Amino acid sequence: MKIIHCADLHLDSKMTTHLSGAQLRRRRAELLHTFTRMVEYAGEQDVKAILICGDLFDTKNISAQARNTVYETICRNPEIGFFYLAGNHEETAFVEWMPSVPENLHIFGTEWTAFHIGSVSIEGTDHFTEVPLPSASAEGAVPGDEKNRTRINTFRIVALHGQLSEYGGAEPESLNLQLLRNRGIDYLALGHVHTYKKGELAPKGIWCYSGALEGRGFDECGPHGFVLLDIDEETGTCRDSFVPFASRRLWELPVDISGASTTVEIIARIGEMLNSAEELSAGDLVRVVLKGRLDVCDEKNTAQIMAHFGDRFALFQVRDETKLDVNYLSYEHDASLKGELVRLLQRDPELSEDEKAEIVRCGLQALSGEEFEF
Repeated sequence: MKIIHCADLHLDSKMTTHLSGAQLRRRRAELLHTFTRMVEYAGEQDVKAILICGDLFDTKNISAQARNTVYETICRNPEIGFFYLAGNHEETAFVEWMPSVPENLHIFGTEWTAFHIGSVSIEGTDHFTEVPLPSASAEGAVPGDEKNRTRINTFRIVALHGQLSEYGGAEPESLNLQLLRNRGIDYLALGHVHTYKKGELAPKGIWCYSGALEGRGFDECGPHGFVLLDIDEETGTCRDSFVPFASRRLWELPVDISGASTTVEIIARIGEMLNSAEELSAGDLVRVVLKGRLDVCDEKNTAQIMAHFGDRFALFQVRDETKLDVNYLSYEHDASLKGELVRLLQRDPELSEDEKAEIVRCGLQALSGEEFEF
């Protein structure tokens, strides 16, 4: 039996930090389309169930486009069971809006609930306190399934949304690992952390964050997608694999430009780095982070850099984290306004060395009649 584990789709995300206008509208539509593509993939691969482990939507104020698309996609795929756990973002908004609950949509609420498909038990709650031990009860079985085994003999999947920690915490989303071990869990399907990761869960299971289905900002770089479970119902064993599925990938790429004295040199170094990144594609969202040390007199124009690479990707940004060096000795006997400015700043005890260097750079450019960047 094949099951998809996904989480943190955050449909209707604002994403206004990096995007606006047509780019923003397109990206929001892409997040929604990735959900429908995943369901199409499930149909093609004979997937029996899709676990949505929280934060399907980004807010309680769900747009008509998002709620209609999700609802109708579920209704139009009756052969797939959808197991929905609300997260800390949308809470109960989607469930309360639905005109009726489709027969293939199974919702986890505040009470511990178990659903059964064949010899697989899918259990969970959106208010975690503890995991009950397996029992011989088959209550909570999906209606119409005549082949349920008793829970004690099933492959047990538990769906939760929160942050795993060794001993728990005061935060409502905290999940105490001590309360999850030795509870007969074969696969702990988690949401809340936006990066794919997994680990062992005693005595014989694993815990797994599927990560966000799509990255939304440069704090969510790298591959995104879902986890595909392939369960052998005869042996009770499971193969789990991460499936990269995002329509675009986000990259934050550091480039050391130390010693580059002109914008042209900087562009050349960035180009070398981008050309060497084999997985980078034109549809990706890219941020280049300039690193290293430059002389205060070196010429560097980020607008020119962005213009050079801007058409190469869906989004291209430059973050300047370079540090500036000032050769104070070269201005020691300079009788011009430049020399006076540099010596004055050098003696200022209130300013840090980085602040002095930045003011020197701006001052030298202003005295030369040039435009300068803050």
